[in-house]
Amino acid sequence: MAIETTTSAGMPPIETSHDGLDGSRMTKSSAGSVGDAVGDKVQKLRADATGKVRGLVDEGKAQITQSIDGIVEATREIAEKLDAAGVGPVSRYITQAADHMAGWSESINEKSIEDLFDDTRNFVRSSPAVAVGVAVIGGFIVSRVLKANDAPAPRRGY
Repeated sequence: MAIETTTSAGMPPIETSHDGLDGSRMTKSSAGSVGDAVGDKVQKLRADATGKVRGLVDEGKAQITQSIDGIVEATREIAEKLDAAGVGPVSRYITQAADHMAGWSESINEKSIEDLFDDTRNFVRSSPAVAVGVAVIGGFIVSRVLKANDAPAPRRGY
């Protein structure tokens, strides 16, 4: 004679198991292979994301160096005009400034993003007051650019 057990509500007890999603029993080896598949997928997603970020950073570096090169070219033109106007000492200072900016451009272009972050971190640690000043000036410039882009077109009194 079989003994039937029921719960306090008169229902048969629910069997608990470590089943897979499809109701089949999951073994340790199948659970391990699922874990390996998930780990592989996570690593692939991480590698894809890292590649995309590096691509964006490289594009940003190219834009920054292009901008700096444009400033260098304009600065050198100003220095040449000042030299032609007879203001030699000022022209030499401006040429030196252009040379320093050209060096920055080359440095940014040649270094990896990790090296650039390390250089920035070291600069902030060695000169925190200058870093704060640069951040404030940069924030002011960005806010002015954004404000100029959002300004409504002027009304004409027709």
